[in-house]
Amino acid sequence: MRPGAVVEVLPGRQFPAFSEGDTGVVKRVDSEAGTCDVLFDHNIAAGPLPVATRHVTLARQDGMAAAAMDTQPCMLTPLEPTTQLGATQTDVLEARLAAQQHALNSVEARLAAFEASVADESQNSSGRLVAARVAALEASHQAEVNELKRKSVMKSMKAMKKTTTMKSMKAMKKKAVSKIAKGKLAKVVVFKGNKEKTASGHKKSDLMINKRNKIVTKKQNAAGKKAFKHISGWNTAVIKARKELGIKGFCAVNGKTAQGKALYAKAKAIYAA
Repeated sequence: MRPGAVVEVLPGRQFPAFSEGDTGVVKRVDSEAGTCDVLFDHNIAAGPLPVATRHVTLARQDGMAAAAMDTQPCMLTPLEPTTQLGATQTDVLEARLAAQQHALNSVEARLAAFEASVADESQNSSGRLVAARVAALEASHQAEVNELKRKSVMKSMKAMKKTTTMKSMKAMKKKAVSKIAKGKLAKVVVFKGNKEKTASGHKKSDLMINKRNKIVTKKQNAAGKKAFKHISGWNTAVIKARKELGIKGFCAVNGKTAQGKALYAKAKAIYAA
């Protein structure tokens, strides 16, 4: 198959632009791709259409003409001059003339198609080269754009994952602060206002500072004062006895020493009076 050949679509082929039985002239053949550009007779306005060579075959008339051209290229059978021709001989001569004219037209059509294909090939070679370079540049640019998009998406995903991880870690580390004070300094912490109450339930309103600058509960302070009233008389008697006897320093009341015995007897006398 070569440019200028008349081809016909094989049976069983059905495509939007052509179907079985359609004929046309080959404009260009790409043997590497296995395709050819065909100008179909029924759709000349559309121009040459790319067709796979497996879908077309040489037309019967074109094949016969090619065989005739191979054996006798561009040789027309001369007419025998006759002076008297019958009706049958005239019909035969007209048929031979029509066949020769058809062969001549076929040769001219093939020659015109070949010249057109050569012109199209020379005009479109540079255009195809430019188009191929443009397509390559567009493909490279699209690949770069896709790579940048992929990197941007990966970066945003990593940032989101890191943020989510940090938030979850902070949420896990954050613990609920207890409002209850515990330990030896629980009353001090509550009295300063750092905690709401002690483990026993004492709030700041229930606490006070005694005369020894210790933080105690108000109930404990009241109970201590009430209990001290029971021994306040004996305490006063012991103080007076120590003053009268002139005792200084430690001295056990009613101890083993004579001074302790005397202190006890004196305090007892004062308390009884």
